[in-house]
Amino acid sequence: MNLANNNLSGQHISLLGHYLPGLANLSLQNNDIKTYRDMDFISRRKDKLVALKELVLIGNPLREEMMVK
Repeated sequence: MNLANNNLSGQHISLLGHYLPGLANLSLQNNDIKTYRDMDFISRRKDKLVALKELVLIGNPLREEMMVK
């Protein structure tokens, strides 16, 4: 699923695991994912994306900050 370039943050993606539990590929490229806490929304114990194999985070503040270090 491609959700790139939508200015999304953690709260916007919080229900993906509930409605799409079998989602295997997710692009969140060029959004507004700033902290690891934002990522908790897709990896919480309940409704997490257990089938996720690929996650694209290019262009998000979290990923870009980690690449600079």
